[in-house]
Formats: sequence, C-alpha cells, structure tokens
Amino acid sequence: MSAAILPIGRPSPVPHVETIPGSGEGESKTISVRCWCPIGHDDTYAEWVELFGRSQYDAR
Repeated sequence: MSAAILPIGRPSPVPHVETIPGSGEGESKTISVRCWCPIGHDDTYAEWVELFGRSQYDAR
C-alpha cells in the first residue's frame, strides 16, 4: 500500500466535519459533511470562506 503524497511544508489534513447551512424546509437546517481542509477541526462553511475566500468557487 502506498502513502499519499502531500505538499512539502503542509501538515497532513485531519478529517473533521464541516457544517453548511441547508436550504429549504425541514427538520434539519444544517448539512454536515466530512472534510479534510487545512483548518483541521470541526468548522462551518462561513469559517472556511473567511480563511480561504470564496471567489475561486463562484461560477459567475
């Protein structure tokens, strides 16, 4: 089994949960997804946007 190749100088991503506000009506107003971003702990989408920006993902 081979190990994943990670960029030099960056810590290995730590699996955690990212919480995203849901849309529509229903019992759950949030969506939780598994995340491996550099934040490294449970976070919200808003925290991610604050740290990394969002412009690269806008389709406009």
